[in-house]
Amino acid sequence: MGGRLIIPLGSGTAAYFALAVGNLVLAGSSVVLSVTTRTYRMLASPPELLSRVIATVKFVSWGAIPLGGLLAGVLAGPLGARTTPLIFGALTVLSPIIYLSTPIRRMRDLPLDPAPAPTEARV
Repeated sequence: MGGRLIIPLGSGTAAYFALAVGNLVLAGSSVVLSVTTRTYRMLASPPELLSRVIATVKFVSWGAIPLGGLLAGVLAGPLGARTTPLIFGALTVLSPIIYLSTPIRRMRDLPLDPAPAPTEARV
């Protein structure tokens, strides 16, 4: 996630390099986080609800993208086109504090509810 802080740095040719390096770092860290969260979501969700859980997560997370773009555009006017991405990058880098302040950081395996035992059909 630290790649977001690299993207707005530099000017001229250095800006292209900062953009490329920042996007590579951001993409690499996003893939690891995405695989981890999707795997746990698939394990923790009941099979009959999995499609709804995934659809809800996509709706909420992808639905926030236009709102973030709108907010960044509004802030870029008074703060500048270089300061605004630096602020959003810093907020992204600080976001893991949420995870680090919970007991989940000490867990090796995430808990799963035991599957209910199948009931016998009565004839």
